[in-house]
Amino acid sequence: MDYKLILYDVGEFGIARITLNNPERMNPLSWEMLSELDNALVTAEKDDNVKVIVIKGAGRCFSSGYELGRTLIGDEPRGRKAEEWQGSLWNSRAHTSGHADYWFRVWDMWKIVISQVHGY
Repeated sequence: MDYKLILYDVGEFGIARITLNNPERMNPLSWEMLSELDNALVTAEKDDNVKVIVIKGAGRCFSSGYELGRTLIGDEPRGRKAEEWQGSLWNSRAHTSGHADYWFRVWDMWKIVISQVHGY
């Protein structure tokens, strides 16, 4: 898969490196980036050559946090189309469960996942 907001590489010793790659904005976590990260984690887990997964950030920090104020069609929680939840009472629930869906992926991995954090 071609990624726009992350870099994915499997190097020596079976180490998969996933890099959050939007350094000019300090790697904010948008739905699009979370989707790419989720895809890369699944790819790494299925790859028999990968033994360990390292998540890091490009530039001066790991991540500045969630991308705020940017909600576009195609930029939504997994399995939830924006037109179904934007501006509704379900907005906060969709966001909360959407974030949880992505972050539980890290906890549910069978392989070791390491965060290489620097800066924010």
